[in-house]
Amino acid sequence: MKKKLAKIIGSILLSSMVLVSVCPLSALASEEPVTETGEVTIVAEALTEEQTESIAVAESEPIVTGGQTLAEITATDPDVQIVENTDPEDEEKAEKENNQKQEEQAVEEAVPEEVKQDASEELQDTDPGKETKEVKASSPVLMAAAETKSETRIDLNITNNTGMFNAVTAYVETKDGKTVLVMALNGTGYHYLFLGTYEEASAVGYDPSAWIEGITDENGKLAFRIPLEDGRTFYPLVAISQTYLENYLKDRNTLERSFFPRQAVVDMDAKTLVTGDYEFSQTLTVEKGEDVPEITEASLETVGGPNSNNYKADLSILFESDLFDKAFVGTAEAAAKATKTIEVKEKTLLIPVRWVKTFGKPETMETLLDEPFITALHSILDDTWYEWKFDVDEEKSILTIGEPTEEDKEREEEKADDESDPSPDDGKQDDQSQEEDPLNGGTAAVDNSTSLPDGTYTPDSFSFSGGTGRVNITCPQVTITNGQAYATIVFGSSKYGYVKASGGTYYPTVTNGTSVFSIPVELNKNNTIIGMTTAMSAAHEITYSIFVYIAAAEGKETADSVNNNTIGEENRFDETAPSIMGLSGGEEIPLEHAEYLKLFRYDDGITLIEIDRTTGTVLDPEQLSKDTAKETKDDSDSDQQSTIGINDEEGTQADIKTDADYRMDLYQADVVKYLVVPEDVEIPAGLDKKAIIIRLPKESVYVSSENAAAMMENLGLLDRIKTTGVTEETCTNEALKTALKEEKIISVGTIDALDYTELIKAKTDFVIGTEEELLPKEAAKDKKAADYQEQYTKVSERMALLDVPLLIVRAADEKDPLGSLEWLKLIGILFDKEAEADALIKKGVQ
Repeated sequence: MKKKLAKIIGSILLSSMVLVSVCPLSALASEEPVTETGEVTIVAEALTEEQTESIAVAESEPIVTGGQTLAEITATDPDVQIVENTDPEDEEKAEKENNQKQEEQAVEEAVPEEVKQDASEELQDTDPGKETKEVKASSPVLMAAAETKSETRIDLNITNNTGMFNAVTAYVETKDGKTVLVMALNGTGYHYLFLGTYEEASAVGYDPSAWIEGITDENGKLAFRIPLEDGRTFYPLVAISQTYLENYLKDRNTLERSFFPRQAVVDMDAKTLVTGDYEFSQTLTVEKGEDVPEITEASLETVGGPNSNNYKADLSILFESDLFDKAFVGTAEAAAKATKTIEVKEKTLLIPVRWVKTFGKPETMETLLDEPFITALHSILDDTWYEWKFDVDEEKSILTIGEPTEEDKEREEEKADDESDPSPDDGKQDDQSQEEDPLNGGTAAVDNSTSLPDGTYTPDSFSFSGGTGRVNITCPQVTITNGQAYATIVFGSSKYGYVKASGGTYYPTVTNGTSVFSIPVELNKNNTIIGMTTAMSAAHEITYSIFVYIAAAEGKETADSVNNNTIGEENRFDETAPSIMGLSGGEEIPLEHAEYLKLFRYDDGITLIEIDRTTGTVLDPEQLSKDTAKETKDDSDSDQQSTIGINDEEGTQADIKTDADYRMDLYQADVVKYLVVPEDVEIPAGLDKKAIIIRLPKESVYVSSENAAAMMENLGLLDRIKTTGVTEETCTNEALKTALKEEKIISVGTIDALDYTELIKAKTDFVIGTEEELLPKEAAKDKKAADYQEQYTKVSERMALLDVPLLIVRAADEKDPLGSLEWLKLIGILFDKEAEADALIKKGVQ
């Protein structure tokens, strides 16, 4: 009897697996026991206690995975063993096979016909080579066989407020009294979600059973089933980055590095879903002493999380009166000497209370909330700083404000002194010694350990920066020995006497006019090396940065692209976010109407900008002939020939392709590509040869026209403009005209006739032009297309030499007014005003 029951269970298990592969996502949500309807339920109810124990045994045994019908399995292998806990000596083999067939038929008959049909269709689409997950018998699986349809389904209209978490389909499903949000995301970077806050996810730690796993839906998107509660609309979520999760499992980053706080707001009545970065306001009850100013409201305001590029956590205080105009975290004495204070705007003070010292590293989190802290407030009435002690109890949601004691003040002063002292290992002494005698310089040790098996590897990519550009450097192979990586570095010159790398000095093998070194390297990271050449009359050390990439070191089977030769195609837009060696992530920022602009977002706050500079202009390849396109150089300008006569690493004088030359070439592409990189974020060496690098922040901007100034003004960025091509006499923008009159902004000439001396005096770090000066739709009567090409080339080459990024905004060229409006998104990204730009775009669309 026991063997017979085991065979029944085996048949049920196998049938259940087939059903799992065909049931829709909604069917898998049920958590009810198998006691509802159909012949399957009757089989389950008929089990005795002894038989139930056999089920437990069967559940613990390995089973055949789904993907074939019972008939297909038995046809190909009649001797297949579904459950292996039977005793073959108890019965004859013929009787076993006969009984098994009868029981399989009984289970098959218990399955509804529509499920059988779905199974047949699904199995036709199944990839036989694709590995399927092991499924064990459980009541939800049996339930899926008995019932596959929801009681209700409400489709939702979606609004996404962040570029890195885009829902593409969403509906609310109610079944058996339980309601879930089924939400599919556009990208595949998140395989799991956590329902809760960043802090709650961190407290749970690594526990996939507590996470919501994405399941591929009928559109090939990852869909997540999020349980909903009656009357609740706000749901904090944590999107778990698959890339950083894999790195965590390889001990390459912390688990928290993979957590990105998001949120979902579900309005059942309006049938809407709004997603975005996590925003939470925690109201605080204020308890204060008698002499403390009256406070109307207080709260903790949090946006994003420690990995988010827009992360902030502020203590918000609304005063009853406008007595105070600024504040300072510290004593009144320190506040009186401070050069930076916090402005009180409209009676509201926002004190930063949590932040990360290093972007993308939550372990560097700093906070003021662990203990009471002193804050000084400046009174407008008597021009005096007054100080109070602030104490926030997050658990009880209480803000206590009182007068600080002398001990409090002493402790605050000691803390300020500690923060102002330089770190003993800040590297300043090393920098000074290198300036005094370059040949005494050295490099820091690198971690060249790797999980790759010992052997010889060909790098998927190698790039470098530094030097004059005359001598080429290659890396033909990487050798892994005892878990340590050593790169073979080849200089295209025989004059290199040694290379300093990883804190040591390495000597070459000279062959066929090259210098070959084997040096320790940290894979998939920038490595600083110093090469000594004797070719330039005396020994000189030249610093390079090298980047050796092996995809397998990151757990990838193959590299996403080869050698970083291009970021996509230089003369057309990229259809999807291009893979860039050394950068993770990559997702298009949706622009629905702009024709001449594309944006792609990567991890660490990096953005790829692509601007079509020729389509629809006088420089359109169809209008500009090949012959006239070649006539773009002005040989009389000596600053364009600045590289002539430079001694290269070979000790010879020649035209050398410098970093500026690479930038000049990049500006000449039909589609100009830029990488926007936040301050202190490291990018792989050599990327500056593939895209124009815009390092943020930009504080001294030149705008060529009133249109460009208006875009800046709309985002509250007029103070960033220091120079312009507009004159006070011709200006019609009142704000810009006033700034010109007060000489807060200086007119330094139009973009095609710039006063470069004044531009340099103003320490210009960014130039924004518009299409009317350099890229008009039609040529003027006295100009030809070639004249405009020459004009653009001159300006871009000078900017390349000055290493000042030049960006042409083509908002006015957009045929759709909403397309023009979307260029505000670009300005918002460049100046950390993306949220404000999105609000303006949304308002304009409405």
